[in-house]
Amino acid sequence: MRSNNTWTFIVMFAILAPLTWTIWYYAGTTETLTVKVTNHHIKTIPTSDESIAPSQRYLIDVDILDEKGIKIGDETLENTDLYFGLKFNSSDYQRKMAIDSTRTVVVKGYRIPFFSMYRNIYNIKK
Repeated sequence: MRSNNTWTFIVMFAILAPLTWTIWYYAGTTETLTVKVTNHHIKTIPTSDESIAPSQRYLIDVDILDEKGIKIGDETLENTDLYFGLKFNSSDYQRKMAIDSTRTVVVKGYRIPFFSMYRNIYNIKK
């Protein structure tokens, strides 16, 4: 009887932990930035199974600007679809983020270098 409860807990944890992480990561961390695009590239993540295509992430290097247009920092942002965030137009956003263009963007997430995680562009305002 006790082993059934253990397995129930493990299954529930396996389902709820990723869902909770996703909601915390994307829902609670929104910031609007004015940025100037300095570079963009594609990061390919290989898979161990040759029958599965490697995944790719758009990465965009930006200078963060203040309200006067003065550079106050730089950062690499990610531009990928957010299924839980209902964002499915990353390719369109990538085209809009031309090098040397200045945009106001809404980003979600955190920059966590240990996990190679970047803040994700959620919306482009101009």
